[in-house]
Amino acid sequence: MSRYKGPRFKKNPSSGGFIGAGLAVGLVSIRPGVGQGTVVGQAIEGIARQPDSEGKIRGTFLLSLAFMEALTIYGLVAALALLFLRILFFRVLLFAHPFFLFTHPLYYLLL
Repeated sequence: MSRYKGPRFKKNPSSGGFIGAGLAVGLVSIRPGVGQGTVVGQAIEGIARQPDSEGKIRGTFLLSLAFMEALTIYGLVAALALLFLRILFFRVLLFAHPFFLFTHPLYYLLL
């Protein structure tokens, strides 16, 4: 009679990085998306109330949209850093110095 020893598949050590990157992009995109919708609505409402100041409203509107989009891009860069720094840590540094893997404190954080 054999005892159950757990799942028969191997855990992929890089799957946590992919999940973290996906969550980072998803969560960072939520607030700028809501903000962009609010800004568009307020800009349209302002232009409808005062059509003479359309140029000023449009300039401020486009500038604020650019800043909000930059926040989303920063989140994407952070997510890509989660993925590629993990690959760099396990592939390059481990290949260069195998003893580095067990002595460096980041090893236990990146598991």
